[in-house]
Amino acid sequence: MESMKSFFASQKAALLDEAQAIVDRYEATGQRLTAADKAKVEGLVAQASGYRDRIKKIEDGETLRASMEVGHAHQEEAKKMTTTETKTSFSDAVIGAGFHYKHMPSVSLSAVAALGGKANVFPAVTDWNRTEPVTVSLGQDTRFLYPNLQIQDAGDAGSIQDFKQSARTLVGTVKRALDATSDKAHVDSTLAIVNEALSQFAITVDDVPNQLFESVGNLRGFLDQEARFQIQVALDSHVVSQIAAAGPAFGNTGADMITKIRNAIGEMRTLGANPDIVAINATDAAALDLLTDAGGYIFSTRRAGDASPLFDLKLVEMPGSTPPYVIDSRMLGVLYLGRMDFAVDPFTGFRKNLSTLRAETKALLHVRNIQGARRIASA
Repeated sequence: MESMKSFFASQKAALLDEAQAIVDRYEATGQRLTAADKAKVEGLVAQASGYRDRIKKIEDGETLRASMEVGHAHQEEAKKMTTTETKTSFSDAVIGAGFHYKHMPSVSLSAVAALGGKANVFPAVTDWNRTEPVTVSLGQDTRFLYPNLQIQDAGDAGSIQDFKQSARTLVGTVKRALDATSDKAHVDSTLAIVNEALSQFAITVDDVPNQLFESVGNLRGFLDQEARFQIQVALDSHVVSQIAAAGPAFGNTGADMITKIRNAIGEMRTLGANPDIVAINATDAAALDLLTDAGGYIFSTRRAGDASPLFDLKLVEMPGSTPPYVIDSRMLGVLYLGRMDFAVDPFTGFRKNLSTLRAETKALLHVRNIQGARRIASA
């Protein structure tokens, strides 16, 4: 250390002498310093100051150079060790990895070198050329109605505002004589502004081991899908409940499902609707596929749902026991959807190496005209 101090001190003195010589030449000649001379003087003074600071750090024992030299020396010693025989202490291994409490407070080192261990053994046959691990999710019932409706981006909106017509009354006669002088027919319409708030749909997946994020490349996509699936289930339930809450007309005329659907189409067309969907539960969908006449099954049995389309209606099978609905998706309303936010919280379970996943969105099925839906039921 004393030799390094002497070196830096001599360099500092030489630089200061050179700077002083330039200043002396300027004073002797009485000429203005050139820009190059000024820059050189400033650089020399700064370099000399740097040597002064480095001398102080050497004296305090805090230079990165000194710590890295110590670490490098230990690393060279660590390289000489073999995995079959450990000749160092734990502290030597830590310091040998370059540890310094200020400049390198976190290091990674071989556990065998630090703690000791047996020699590596040849892997078992079952460990040779193993494939990349994958994650297989549980089954998901994805028979949803909502993707078949009109969908609009909600953006940052928290509510939907719309005008809604609830009554229409014709007063008078539209047809009249060309020379008639009486009042012409007119329509009384009841319009009201409607404001509906969107709802939040959110789910968390708790206690996910952090190691899975590192060992399975497609895990994030899997968990995103898992969280999204739960939101999809809740969203589809919301859609069905919004339709039911709006009080659609109902009827159950017919001996079989085909007849009931066709009669519902006729009733809706009298109100100006042009249905394009029949949403039907699994039990009724199976009964529809398995309808028979004198010649056997009415529909082909090559695949399930071969009855779709039926009377130009797309058959959408739903889980549960919800009564069938015949729907005009254009008349019924709009499903407003916000963006899907997905996040990982690695801090809540920090002590246990666990993370929590969160997925959420906001949505609202705004029913504009309930005449765009009819329930096939007796009540």
